[in-house]
This record gives sequence, structure tokens and C-alpha cells, in this order.
Amino acid sequence: MLDAICELETEDHLTARTTYSVFKFQQLSDDDIERLRQWLICPACILRMLNEA
Repeated sequence: MLDAICELETEDHLTARTTYSVFKFQQLSDDDIERLRQWLICPACILRMLNEA
């Protein structure tokens, strides 16, 4: 997996998605990595879930 999608809920209860390459994600601060890593989703996994629905 070279890309990951970070999916967060905004204050307006909307879903914000940002795509990070592994290399871009590694350049974030340690605090940002810790905060965001729990919300990373593999793009292939999303496609698989949509195909199974």
C-alpha cells in the first residue's frame, strides 16, 4: 500500500478525506502521525467493501 486515505469528521459533521502517500505521511510531525494513523484506510479496501455491498 503506497497510498492511504485519512477520513475524519469535521465540526460540521461532514466527512473530510485526504489521501497521503506513505512518504508524505512520514514527513508529518509525530503528533500528527499519532492523531491521524487511527483514521487511515487502504483505498483497495474501500473498493472491496463497495463491491461487496
